[in-house]
Amino acid sequence: MTTPPTRSTRAPLLRTLLDGERTWGGLEVSDGRYGVARYRLTVYPPGLGRDERIPLRLWRAFPIWGLVLWLVLQVTLMTAASPTVALAVATGTCLAAGFAVMAMAGRVRGQVRTMTVVRMVGVRDLDVLAAYYELGALAEQLIRADTRLASGELTTVEHEAEVWRVYTRMGDRISG
Repeated sequence: MTTPPTRSTRAPLLRTLLDGERTWGGLEVSDGRYGVARYRLTVYPPGLGRDERIPLRLWRAFPIWGLVLWLVLQVTLMTAASPTVALAVATGTCLAAGFAVMAMAGRVRGQVRTMTVVRMVGVRDLDVLAAYYELGALAEQLIRADTRLASGELTTVEHEAEVWRVYTRMGDRISG
């Protein structure tokens, strides 16, 4: 008797690229030159489904993929048309794609909450340090909720409640 084929537990690459690793947003840490480090926590409005998250992520990444698309179109079209036509078609196509993704993202675009902290080595700013520790605590709360959800310790609703807590706290920080 043969064993049935098993499905991979890993998400397909395209889905991961479009939907991201985390349903609540993301955490980016980047080290710059001269001892500068940037930390950015992005939290999407809780309750978004996959169909709402993908256009939102595409909209937020438009500056990158839009430029790549423009360059590819420009280089490709330059061999088949005049430079003016290639410029017009590439620019028009990218603008149309950007407007389409913006429309698909809809009202959710303005509801994303982002917290960014920039630290420099050797600079001891207490406000920056407080924001850094708060960002770390919020990110840890979200990552811990993801881990607990994956292990079955939390239900989907409880996980969503954790995301709401962080989202609300970030809103209080913005308005306060």
